[in-house]
Amino acid sequence: MDTILEIFNNREIAIGVWGILAIAILLFTKPAHEFIKTALPILFCKKFVVFYVVFIGFLIAVIRLLKWINFWEISLLKDTIFWVVFVELPLFAKAIDKAKDNRFFYELFKKNIKVITLFEFLVDFWTFSLTAEIVLIPLSVVLSFLYALSTREKKHKPAKKFFNGLITLWGVIIVIYAIYNTISSPETFFNKDVLKSFILPIALLVLNMPVVYGLSLYNGYEQLFIRIKDGAKQKLRMKL
Repeated sequence: MDTILEIFNNREIAIGVWGILAIAILLFTKPAHEFIKTALPILFCKKFVVFYVVFIGFLIAVIRLLKWINFWEISLLKDTIFWVVFVELPLFAKAIDKAKDNRFFYELFKKNIKVITLFEFLVDFWTFSLTAEIVLIPLSVVLSFLYALSTREKKHKPAKKFFNGLITLWGVIIVIYAIYNTISSPETFFNKDVLKSFILPIALLVLNMPVVYGLSLYNGYEQLFIRIKDGAKQKLRMKL
């Protein structure tokens, strides 16, 4: 348990506990079984396997480069895995669907490299006790769900105001808590390791952009080739 607490913060552990519990429950449902049967053959088809090889190979090259310049170290492994799972993989899905021109990548950089990113990092850095986080995570999810429901119809406007007020109040409490901890324990936040954790996602985004761009470009050509009705030889010439 001590090792887990050293690697993950309380919020990450709480999310992990609830995530594992939710997955365990879902695995016993019929829709989950049907989804797995349908999804597995697609996920491990030839084209996806090629993508996995390119993706993993490029990621390893990027990490080796960061290690070579004495930036990446084993303590950043958790942050790297989290970034791949929660940022890069969804980014690939977005790139396939929305990267119609270079503006997509411009907006992506603009969104990730701004002052509020530092503020978000500060808020996420400071967590409550593990017990509090385990209680607060599902409450936050339920509150967000109820707010989303209240925005669907005009007759729920009073409920929308109420839930919006609760979310705002909770946000203010988290911000005050983060600022208080930063002021009272500046050495915990302002150090080399924390700086690396903050810079890592930006560095990974920039360095992995060629493979994301390559995927969107490849997908664009694939969509074009599907429409070609000529014979195999003509199709191959067009592809070349």
